[in-house]
Amino acid sequence: MWLRGAALGPAGLIKNNENNRIRQATSNSGNMLPSYPTAAALRHERGTVHTRIHIDASGNVTGLDIVPPLTFASLNQAVRQAVLTWRFTPAESGGKPVASVFPLDFVFE
Repeated sequence: MWLRGAALGPAGLIKNNENNRIRQATSNSGNMLPSYPTAAALRHERGTVHTRIHIDASGNVTGLDIVPPLTFASLNQAVRQAVLTWRFTPAESGGKPVASVFPLDFVFE
């Protein structure tokens, strides 16, 4: 899934990496994208924040790995602040909700 946002708005692009072993968790539509920090945009800080979002069987975010962390701490923090508030429809295995890890890339440009 790709979304393009305004220069000072949400992260410019989001890429969803699919996992076909189980039905992948899906992001709820009410989840707000990270805001591009104004100071970072004015400094022309650009890059991709690669994440692994840990989701429990109830759809709650239980953790977030940023791998490897982007040089610009403000972009990492913007992603962390947004994603830790998100809710998901949990992944399923055999028709039952299961915990999963959801890889997602946030591209700031």
